[in-house]
This record gives sequence, structure tokens and C-alpha cells, in this order.
Amino acid sequence: MTAPALDPGLLRQRLAELEPGAVRDSSEPPILVRAPGRVNLIGEHTDYNGGYVLPVAIDLEIRICFVPTHDRSVALTRLDTGERGSFDLDDVGGPQDSWIDYVAAVASALGAAGVPTSGLRGVIASDLPISSGLSSSAALELAAAWALAVSQPPLEPMELARLAQRAENEYVGVRSGIMDQFAVAFGRADAALLLDCRSLEYRPVPLRLQEASLVVCDSHAPRDLADSAYNERRRECEAVVERLQALGEVVETLRDVDATMLDRHAAELDPVGLARAGHVLSENQRVLATVEALVGGTSLAWDACWPRAMSRCGTRTRSALRSSTCWSVSPIGRPASSAGG
Repeated sequence: MTAPALDPGLLRQRLAELEPGAVRDSSEPPILVRAPGRVNLIGEHTDYNGGYVLPVAIDLEIRICFVPTHDRSVALTRLDTGERGSFDLDDVGGPQDSWIDYVAAVASALGAAGVPTSGLRGVIASDLPISSGLSSSAALELAAAWALAVSQPPLEPMELARLAQRAENEYVGVRSGIMDQFAVAFGRADAALLLDCRSLEYRPVPLRLQEASLVVCDSHAPRDLADSAYNERRRECEAVVERLQALGEVVETLRDVDATMLDRHAAELDPVGLARAGHVLSENQRVLATVEALVGGTSLAWDACWPRAMSRCGTRTRSALRSSTCWSVSPIGRPASSAGG
């Protein structure tokens, strides 16, 4: 069932109210594109270390309703706040420290890749909570790519995911891995997706949701990668790799470390670096064990995971989780695309 805020008829009505001239002058009716959010079941800080992740695209999403224009100007209005963002495709300029940066980043990346783009006037609606850890930024990037590109789809899904990742890395300045954009571009019904972030090989992993539900808890603690220590964490991981290379180990990323290697160099690595490497090693093992359990039909010891996760949270976060807003989400079968309807 479509959320009222995402109803195609309502979106077209609001577009006509906010951009009457553009709608009147357009040679085609308004176009609707969409992109889902994602939940990562397991595999944290492993994607940019060449490891394994297990994300799920969910049934909360962003939609853009727009009409192409003959000029090279892009203007979008958020229906939840009324904010309007704009830029010129021929002179995107630098980041404005705003949500429109993610759209501008994709426009810049599409242009660099030689993908033809068009100006547009549009509105954005979402039932995907912003800054909640559900990849609203990746959803906006993929929806923007579909809206901006003249030919549809603009690229095959993996190239599209990689382009959106580059946009976030190079324009927005968040050195994220590819997991978020991959999940948004490749969502499958009733399945998670095991991705090898080094080879980019992937496969669906069925979820038996007759026996369990996916539940997301919003702690009400805003999460914004651009303002977080995410880039610092990545630099720390890269520093460990450089140190291990200097010690004679053949490693490209922390994907290549093993327990023997870490034991051998424990005294020569700083405590932070040793902890980062140990986390990536154990997290990759947990992803593969989770996939094995899901495929084999055995139960998962989630009751053991929860206390571990809680122990890593600060006092404010634990308190927020106790009074968090929780809702059930579903894996979807529709990746980022033209929404139709």
C-alpha cells in the first residue's frame, strides 16, 4: 500500500501547484522515479575494506516527481519542509551544505561519465526517515540519477551504484564504500544480498519472514555520515594496512588480514589499529556465518548480538534506544527505477 505522501496523483498535483509554468510548458506528462532505503543486516565498516556485507532494500523510499525542461537548470522542492534547492548542470559549483548536494553530486558524476542529462523542475517526497541510518542519501542519489539522465536507465545497475558512490566520495566528501548504493540499485523481494565488496560479486540470500520480521528502531539520535567520524575511521583502517605493508605483509585492504597475522604484529600495531583490523576480520566471519545459517535454515543467535551491540553504545544512545520508535519493514523487489503509476 502506497503511503499517502508518496501517492502519484498527489505528487503530480503538488508539482503543478509549485511549478505551474514548467508543467504547462512541458511536452510530456510528469515523470515519477523512486529509490528505496536499506537495512544492513550485518557487515559494518567492511565494504570500504574490501569485505562482505549483507544489506536489504526495504519498502520505505524516496520519490521524485518532475518534468524535464529545455534549460540546464535543476530545481527541486522537498514537500516535507518546503525547502527548494537548485543548481545549473553546466556549472554545478561546490557543495552548499544542503540535501541538494547529493543531487548535484550525481549530476556532476553523470556529466564526468559522459551520460547526457536534462534540466528539470520537480518535487521530492519520502516515507524514509532522514538521518536515521537507512541510507536516505544513497536513495536520493539513485533517484536523482534516474531523474537527471536523458536515457533510461542511465547505466547498468552496478555502474550506476559505483557512479553514485563516486559522487558521494568526491563531491559530498564522505569516503563511503559501495554497500548503500549497491543495495538501493539491486533490491530483491524477500531476500538480502551478499556482496563481496572486492570482486563486486553478489547473490541473493532468501529471508524466511514467515518466521521472523525485520524491525527497525529509530533511537532519535540523528546520523549523518558527512558530519560523523566515518572518514576518520576509514583513514585509521588505511593506516593499519600501510603499517602491515611496511612490516612485510602482502595486504591490499583489511580484507586480507587473518588472526595469525594480527597475533604476529600485535606489539607493532597501535591499539586503535589493532582494534580496527580485528573488527573487520570478525565482522567478515560473522557475515559469512549469517549467510550459512540463513541458507541452511538454522537459527541465529541474535540474542547474543543485542547485548554486544548495546555494550558498544554510549549512555545517551542506550537511553534513546529504550524509548525508540520501532516499525516493521519488508524486503522489496523493486530497486531504484522509474516508479510508473
